[in-house]
Amino acid sequence: MDIVFSAMGVRQLSRHPSFWQVDRDANLALVEEAERAGVMNHPLTITYYGYNGFIIRSGDHKLAIDPGAKLFLLGLGPVIPRQDWNGVTHVLVTHADPDHYWHADRLLAHCGAPLVCGDELIEITDGRAFMAHPRRPKLDYSILVERAYPLRQGELVDLDGVQVRSIPAFHGDLRLSFMFGAVRKTVVREPDTLFAKGETGFVIELGGVTVANLGDSLLMPDWEGLRPHVLMIPIGGREIGNTMDEDHALEAVTSIQPKLVIPCHYDCGVLFRKNANPADAQSFKRRCEAVGVDCVLLEPGQSTTYLENTQLSLVEARGGPGVPTSVS
Repeated sequence: MDIVFSAMGVRQLSRHPSFWQVDRDANLALVEEAERAGVMNHPLTITYYGYNGFIIRSGDHKLAIDPGAKLFLLGLGPVIPRQDWNGVTHVLVTHADPDHYWHADRLLAHCGAPLVCGDELIEITDGRAFMAHPRRPKLDYSILVERAYPLRQGELVDLDGVQVRSIPAFHGDLRLSFMFGAVRKTVVREPDTLFAKGETGFVIELGGVTVANLGDSLLMPDWEGLRPHVLMIPIGGREIGNTMDEDHALEAVTSIQPKLVIPCHYDCGVLFRKNANPADAQSFKRRCEAVGVDCVLLEPGQSTTYLENTQLSLVEARGGPGVPTSVS
């Protein structure tokens, strides 16, 4: 069951950006209708939830990336809503910060999926795997995981037809500022805490499509020439410094050479700041397209769908009922 993205198809869709970005529920219903009609086969759908929270759906596979907590006013509700936990087949965690990891054990208990993560998040004792507790201030390997796949950088695991490879990532120090700059704090990594623990990026292959997620990372030269079909890249580091900003993210895009970019981890709430890591996403999109790379901006809860050979697209659904449309 292959999905093939032709460069021609990507260029065609870039002339109709609304065809990429649609309401999640209408999008999924439209895909199912098109499949039943035999118009298309095997779409890959990505839903963005804010921070670095994603769900990727393709066929029988449903991958959840970074099931963390919302940090604005310490609400700590799940970034990926609980109603979307059903049917998750794989759980991937890029590192142990609370906005990426807080609900990971709860999602695993709910769906029984395997966990793929950096090797620092798992400790093996008497042949059993224990994950670091997501909600303890110090490292505490106390939660038993039935199927855990801790990866060192460069290692690859194949789980039920989904390949996941760990790639380098480096989490920057976190610069926080409150009360109009009167209160400042820099969070740095320490050996016995969860901050930045287990940092990794992933290259995921399913159905012939490669998706790269870089986690919370600064710019890394190791990414050159990855060439995934889809790149999920953080762009919100201009003020808080833990990830790339728009300029460094554009350098990464130029180096990595993806077909399509989805910016993430920007305009997120942290403690008392509703927008702790601002970014100019529209400008970033224009700059990506200026170097020949398509970019789609998703609000939390929105999805984008990739179709076989990208010969079929979906009409933007928010203005009315969507229908399949041939692109030629």
